[in-house]
Amino acid sequence: MKIKPNSMLEYVTPDEIAECWDGVSESLQAKLWATVEEAHADRADVDIEECGPGDVVGLSSVVSVWGRFTDEEKLEINSLVNANTIF
Repeated sequence: MKIKPNSMLEYVTPDEIAECWDGVSESLQAKLWATVEEAHADRADVDIEECGPGDVVGLSSVVSVWGRFTDEEKLEINSLVNANTIF
């Protein structure tokens, strides 16, 4: 099954979901934090000073790490968007 991220996830970081959103399961919360650590390690060679604000958001958005989640986690994240939309 190919699960696409909700478009709002382009503007949300994994740590924001883990820390601020209601209804996040403990297992998903742990995965979100692990994804943050993995993403930081992957982009250790990126010079943030040379990126524009949009680039920085793109580097850390949920969409940028979407492939790291299982189908079940993707479904949970997408369902959390509707319950926690504050945009």
